[in-house]
Amino acid sequence: MKRIPWIILGCLGLLITVQAASFDCSKAEGQVDKIICSSEKLSILDDKLGDAYAKAVTRVLDVNSLNIEQRNWLKVRNIECTNEKCLVNAYEIRIRALLEESAPPITKYMVINKKLGKFRVEIKTTGYQGSQYSIYNKFRSYALLIFDQDGKQLQIINVDTTVSQDQLLSIIDMDGDGYTDLSVTIGYGAGPFPFTELYRYIKATNLFEKDKSFPGETATPSEHKGCVYTQERVSLGDAVYDYRMTEWCLSQDTGEWSAGTSCSLSDDNECFSRIDDYLRGWVAHHQGE
Repeated sequence: MKRIPWIILGCLGLLITVQAASFDCSKAEGQVDKIICSSEKLSILDDKLGDAYAKAVTRVLDVNSLNIEQRNWLKVRNIECTNEKCLVNAYEIRIRALLEESAPPITKYMVINKKLGKFRVEIKTTGYQGSQYSIYNKFRSYALLIFDQDGKQLQIINVDTTVSQDQLLSIIDMDGDGYTDLSVTIGYGAGPFPFTELYRYIKATNLFEKDKSFPGETATPSEHKGCVYTQERVSLGDAVYDYRMTEWCLSQDTGEWSAGTSCSLSDDNECFSRIDDYLRGWVAHHQGE
């Protein structure tokens, strides 16, 4: 059996596919090449990887970044994998990532305000950045392309996250000012509640701006207008932790967030459980959208 490894070279924005070399598997020198040559399953996966990459090349927004990303993956794969099982896992994960990068954007619509009409958000995968750190890391990069009611593109928001396209975005008035905002999920911790970034709609600029003043890492809507809940894990020492829910509300007069109700699992289990049930229901509804 002969294998023909491939590499992708970017030149002046154009992508050129070339054969790096043709070698007889009986003379393979590298450990990874030897493992691939001895496995029919890996040979098939190697071909599928090449097909998935070629498809991604025709659809991604930034071909150069994809090229760098793939080289990083190959480099880390050769370092981390010393057996067939590891390589099979690495290939399967990478193929899924490439197919996701070549998938069409997910489109969501939102009414910012009745006077402004319906805006459109296109969620486009732009990269799989975790490949430069680990062959198993599922760290994605997205571009949120936002268009107004007339189809004019207003802005692009770039996001790095560990979640998929369908879990990325929640469209809701988080600050209670009557204009729709964006809650972007960055990832999940030990619990079911997402790490989020808030992008508030600013009427004066007709753009969404990241709220850097928000005091928490999580934000899910409260039952009260203009308020959200945050969750945090508090260390009590010796690998013992407590959990706290806090309601934060934004003042439309001062533009500042202030803390309201705060419930700790150890101090007020009834209050904590009530909020916990409410938030779990909201997260489940959001994920099912």
